[in-house]
Amino acid sequence: MEIEEERADTLLNADTRIFFLLNSLAGKSKAGDFLIALLAEYMAYALLGGFLLALFFAPAFEYRKFQAFAIVFLAGLVSRFVFATLIRVFYKRRRPHHVHKVHAVLSEKSFSFPSGHSSFFYAFSSAMYLFDPALGAWFVAATAVMTVCRVVAGVHYLTDILGGLFLGIITAILAYFFLAPHIVPHIVPLAAFALQL
Repeated sequence: MEIEEERADTLLNADTRIFFLLNSLAGKSKAGDFLIALLAEYMAYALLGGFLLALFFAPAFEYRKFQAFAIVFLAGLVSRFVFATLIRVFYKRRRPHHVHKVHAVLSEKSFSFPSGHSSFFYAFSSAMYLFDPALGAWFVAATAVMTVCRVVAGVHYLTDILGGLFLGIITAILAYFFLAPHIVPHIVPLAAFALQL
């Protein structure tokens, strides 16, 4: 039992050390903090807008576009608002800026594990990757930048981000391989009909 506790303490200590290392990048200048906040908070809107533009200009068959839209958003929503929320009900990890003296570029009030941004956008980006690996790789890279900036900004530990990454990837795989064949065939005709109205 002591060995398991030592391993848990070592992991938490490493997580805290990595947090402080990354957070030390904040507080150097107003311009730097502005960039960190921009990437940590507003990159999300760029990702959503980029996805909609890619979907609109994609040469793919219309059914495939609706399928991608449905699965990508469904994966993100389920990962963030079902699985991440459920985990936060049972595991209430306080945010770093509530526990330590940090350079807080952003401030959040909810619990930190798993990261909501990480849960949503890694599911979103991973599902996008499954539909279009070349484009999806850009979305995964942008999500990585955004989520690491949230550690730098003082609102998450690295394990919060990794928990969201794991949750997001698993949700995307489940949505793509299990929900797409059963649910999307019913959603797509309704969406196509609604757009014709």
